Amino acid sequence: MPRRACYACRSSKVRCKVQGDETSCQRCVTRQLHCSYIPKSHSSSRSDVIPSSPWESSEQSVFEPLPMRQANQDYRMERGTLGLDVGKGRPEDLLREGEFTHSLILLYFSNFSDIHFMFDEELFLADFSTSQIPKVILYSIMALSIRFSMAPFTEDLPPCHRGELLFKHARSLLVQDFDWPSVPTIQAYLLLGTYKLAFGGSRQAYVYLGFAANMLRALRLLDISEGGSSVSVETHRRLICTMALMDRLISFPLRLTPHFSRRDKIPRMLHDDEFLALKRGRANHATGTHVHLQDVSVSQEIMFLSEILAELYEMFQDGQDDVAQVLSRFVSHSSTRSESLLWTPSNISNHLGHDTLRQFAYMHMLYHHIGQLVHFKALKPTSTQKPYANVHMGKTFVNMFSRDKSVWAKAFNDNPHLLRQMLYLGSYYEKFDPRTAGRRIGIEALVEST
Repeated sequence: MPRRACYACRSSKVRCKVQGDETSCQRCVTRQLHCSYIPKSHSSSRSDVIPSSPWESSEQSVFEPLPMRQANQDYRMERGTLGLDVGKGRPEDLLREGEFTHSLILLYFSNFSDIHFMFDEELFLADFSTSQIPKVILYSIMALSIRFSMAPFTEDLPPCHRGELLFKHARSLLVQDFDWPSVPTIQAYLLLGTYKLAFGGSRQAYVYLGFAANMLRALRLLDISEGGSSVSVETHRRLICTMALMDRLISFPLRLTPHFSRRDKIPRMLHDDEFLALKRGRANHATGTHVHLQDVSVSQEIMFLSEILAELYEMFQDGQDDVAQVLSRFVSHSSTRSESLLWTPSNISNHLGHDTLRQFAYMHMLYHHIGQLVHFKALKPTSTQKPYANVHMGKTFVNMFSRDKSVWAKAFNDNPHLLRQMLYLGSYYEKFDPRTAGRRIGIEALVEST
């Protein structure tokens, strides 16, 4: 790389091409960026020193360099990052920015942990640091999380369209192995299906999920034993649970046949502390018996609620009116659930500190949604053409529903900043450097950017 290459090309590790006597390289002209290329001076002697960086000359730089902060170098963006353009160029140029890719990965885990259990953040980042993550997975994750980024984008695309280029590239990579059953291919199908689900393509998401379910059966991953105690087995369990949850949330609203039936045995995930002990090599503490028996994993509680939700959907599709059995099961479970699952200030503070508040809130939203479905089914009918068999339980459930409704309704009234705490716009990488970070924070930033 010539020492006279502009800083944008040097930081992206691409060739800096300049034609004739022009003062800007072709890449910066195409992307409408300020080019720091310093043309060769024919009058100067060889003893003259040519600055190797635009920061050495205040006349050539765009802005004055700020003093270095006293912080970990891993959490500081490069000073030469002038802007990112996802509307032009290639997706490979974006992936080459390793720091920005890391930032989007963090945003993915912060904003999609409520329905995606298939990746463990610690294991994923360790594999990413050693370049062991398939590119189709990286592009799919970046397509999902780039709309939450507050990086300095130079194009005028709205945030919801920034991931389209990355999605198309990930899909083109998936075409090469679309019929080869493997765990990365299954994960890619789930990620692309989630992207389609987030932007209105629910039927395409259903198709992607079908491909993943067929590969899951071809690999016989449903035959995983409950007593297995290895990291790979637990990650497979979490992959199956992610697929089952998405299947229950997609298939029934579309009035399509679910990919999983009641005959399919969905494995039970380990508690987070058990999985942590398993990753640390303390297998004797990860054999399925958690230290605190009253603590229940939030992700496993979400799976239980989705199972009740699927049972209700099946009853409604079959035209059944008697929901007394489901109602009794739901009331019994909700009244005897662990204290760690209740919506209390201590639990909210605990999940906020562990970056799991979004998943915790989603669990309570499922409680509220299932309560609504059973409640309206138990109401007294307006006509006597088809009387309901469980009207006598309506009063009991109305009291329970009203109490749960007040808890969920007051959640955001008591804490106006709760939604901002659950929505992450920009990661630590983007917020650290004031020149390259977004100036807006919280939910207001998403509203202003659309």
